[in-house]
Amino acid sequence: MAWSTRQFCPVFRRIRNRLDLAAYWFLECDAAGARRDGREDPMQNRGQLYLGLTIIILGGLLLIGNLTDLDVGALCWPSAIILLGVWLLLRPRMVGDDVAQTQKLIGDIDRRGDWSVQTEDFLGFVLDSTLDLTQADIPMGETRLRFYAFVCEVDLFVPADVGVRLQPTAFVSEINLDGHKSETILGNMPAQTDHFDKADRRIVVESVAFVTELDVRRINVS
Repeated sequence: MAWSTRQFCPVFRRIRNRLDLAAYWFLECDAAGARRDGREDPMQNRGQLYLGLTIIILGGLLLIGNLTDLDVGALCWPSAIILLGVWLLLRPRMVGDDVAQTQKLIGDIDRRGDWSVQTEDFLGFVLDSTLDLTQADIPMGETRLRFYAFVCEVDLFVPADVGVRLQPTAFVSEINLDGHKSETILGNMPAQTDHFDKADRRIVVESVAFVTELDVRRINVS
């Protein structure tokens, strides 16, 4: 059954009520970016740009639907699927050959036991990922795990001596880092473990999604 514009009106009103928050968010992004250790993080800036453009396009479509009685649902979902397909085709060309990639439209990603951790991109529409690094081969230095999805849920288990930084960019974000929970709407919510920069091995989890949930648990490994 097609979605009517009336069903989208409450969503549009919530987006409109948060335009002031969105303006502040974009100004902060432009002024400060995502600087870390004196360096700028281009991925996070791009993630904020993608999210902002998505919200603007969605709001524009909802407004057009209200003014013209257009069935926005009949237009949005096929367009979203087409754009997702284009993104999946083009994304491999946008990164270097040294970056591993895992693509899954809808499904689970489950990695446990003895496996090699490396900088990697995970792409899909709905991703439910469980990554257990307690017995994995984690290289020295910084390793980045990037997630691009509409709905993204990540459960990460890491040794206690490994530093972890979370960099979610989403309309709705929820993170749980060692039992410390926080939520935000329309923005990014970086968090990291204590003494992250001093850890010999560091994992950076980046996510760009409409809804994202990141759960990290550090475990003492003998």
